[in-house]
Amino acid sequence: MRPGLFFLIAALPGFWNSPAPSQTVTTDSPAAASQSLTPPATQPATTQPQTLAQMKADELADLHKQIDSLPEIGPYARADLLSLQLHNGHITARSGISPTQHNAQLRISDDEPGLWQAMVRQKAGLAGNNGLFLIQRYDFSSPDDIFTVAVVSAYPQQTTITGNWIKPDQQVQMDLSDRRAIIDENGLITPGAVQLSVNSYRDDGSTGIRINIAAESFSDLHIAHLHQVNTYLRPVLRQLSQEQLLTIDPPLAWQVLGDNQPIDDNTTRQVGVLVGQLNSAVFADRRSAAEQLRRMNEQAALVLLKMDCAHLSPEQQSTIDQILIPYHQVSAQQAHALTSDPEFLIDVLLSPQPLLRQRALNQLRHICNPAIAFDPDAPLPIRLQQADDLRRALVR
Repeated sequence: MRPGLFFLIAALPGFWNSPAPSQTVTTDSPAAASQSLTPPATQPATTQPQTLAQMKADELADLHKQIDSLPEIGPYARADLLSLQLHNGHITARSGISPTQHNAQLRISDDEPGLWQAMVRQKAGLAGNNGLFLIQRYDFSSPDDIFTVAVVSAYPQQTTITGNWIKPDQQVQMDLSDRRAIIDENGLITPGAVQLSVNSYRDDGSTGIRINIAAESFSDLHIAHLHQVNTYLRPVLRQLSQEQLLTIDPPLAWQVLGDNQPIDDNTTRQVGVLVGQLNSAVFADRRSAAEQLRRMNEQAALVLLKMDCAHLSPEQQSTIDQILIPYHQVSAQQAHALTSDPEFLIDVLLSPQPLLRQRALNQLRHICNPAIAFDPDAPLPIRLQQADDLRRALVR
């Protein structure tokens, strides 16, 4: 083992009763102390550099000493462990693990390379609310790293996602903190905020990567800093099987890519009839028309976005404005810029909507290379790999 290679998770206060490899380097461990002793002058010290395989073996053995001493719960499937979703622009974290009240080793039925442990105080309450838990996954399968760590810690008002890449000569740490707005007992509001930081530390004491970005919501941070999110957050989410958190919201994608989308005459006529019904004297008819327009999603939105509303009544205009709110997530200038952003277009290739995937591919070929190879109808795991390849080839 390399001297001093011990790591301690910086997560929920009081969650862990025993240290675990991860974020903070400690150089005064017993192992480090014993290896720093000066040998007799007649026997000069010789240090044989460890291979990556040896480093992996040492760290894995040390981790097993910690995890194997914990009570084991399970088996669980990866899909049951954790769910990260967006709610009003912020990350909601929920877990399917029953409350443990102690640090426990998780037995996972479908994740051979991963080692998991967790502390679950509370699963979650109402929809949109966080649980109170910490879940972390260790993985030694990367060919370039000694090991990697992915962590999610959840408070009722905050979600933190942490990733560590422990390399032979340095460690890289990513922290994403998403704090919701808080209203105190006097009605005072503390605004929510999201911060992404990335730092790297080399074994020689020098520093490398220094990134610190912030936004009012995760949705805003994601779109404004696509490259940093894809480079540092996406691999951590992939380790946790939560990459869906980075799916581009379809209304946003249509705002960016919908300008030249052909609209058939039947859809245009249907939307026109429903818009007329929005001015009905009967409330039930107005409500029914609005609900039908919302259910038509982008089919109606693309017609409404191009409609001349100047002659409509205030009631009609107000309802249309409400329906189109999801399709005005960024300014017109930002939307235009995203049509030429390969990173955004590659992300849309992972959309659940086939038509959006094809439009993103067409635009990507238009701005980058007509010969780009990508199968928009392939299963998601294949598209994820193809998207990774495109990012390496097209994003600088």
